[in-house]
Amino acid sequence: MTYLELARKIKSAYKELKQDEVYKFFNVIWNNDLGESEITVENDAGFRAIIIGNTSSVKKSRGYMYLFYTNDDTGSFPTIKEIEHRLKVVANQEILTDKNADYFDWKQYGSLEEQRKYFSEIILNTMKR
Repeated sequence: MTYLELARKIKSAYKELKQDEVYKFFNVIWNNDLGESEITVENDAGFRAIIIGNTSSVKKSRGYMYLFYTNDDTGSFPTIKEIEHRLKVVANQEILTDKNADYFDWKQYGSLEEQRKYFSEIILNTMKR
């Protein structure tokens, strides 16, 4: 899989969620070892997000980040090109500085650098599939 293919998959997940009033989450990439999604799209009552990492209380969890999020109904979901760019930034263990991206729980998991490595691993492992 390429960054572009993953970005398309994420955008497609959002489009499917937009059309369905019942489902709020779309599991884009599933980790069988954790039994948990590692890339998820959320669309719930105006809150829209692309989440990377494990967001449940699984022991192997190492935190999560928003590749993108907004509570603003007027703001648009990122384009495929923008999603692709953000995926590359995270895969390179760089820090996303966009106002609508954020890292969580990094103090709990040692450091922001360790967490960035974790998110990079998720994306790079997805590329190998």
